[in-house]
Amino acid sequence: MPVALTCGFDSTLLTRERERMLHSGMNAKPVLVRRHPRALRRWCAFPVIGAKVHDFVQWLGRRGYADRSVSVYLRALPSVVRRWRCKGIDSFEQLTLQAVSEAYGYFRSRDQHSSSAVRCLRSFLIERKM
Repeated sequence: MPVALTCGFDSTLLTRERERMLHSGMNAKPVLVRRHPRALRRWCAFPVIGAKVHDFVQWLGRRGYADRSVSVYLRALPSVVRRWRCKGIDSFEQLTLQAVSEAYGYFRSRDQHSSSAVRCLRSFLIERKM
């Protein structure tokens, strides 16, 4: 019996597209980090969440989020940060889970991408106990 069948995996069905989907999140860097390191540096200088953007992107990659989803979340975060800054939150140290939850409630009915980004950011903060 071939090794592939004993493992429950038939490599003849593996197309290039599916092969890319089977990456290991342990050592893989999201495409955003590999292809756009200058963009990541720009994000790190971003107000409020800039200090944790790299960790957040790596966390999303380890969770198996698609690179496209990661870039959608990053594009949505400026509107969330603008809202926080209007509320008087100017640094990561001032950011609380309550403020993140309020932002999620605000964006939930207004902008799907922003609410998804805030939801992921909230999970990231809870897991990291920040």
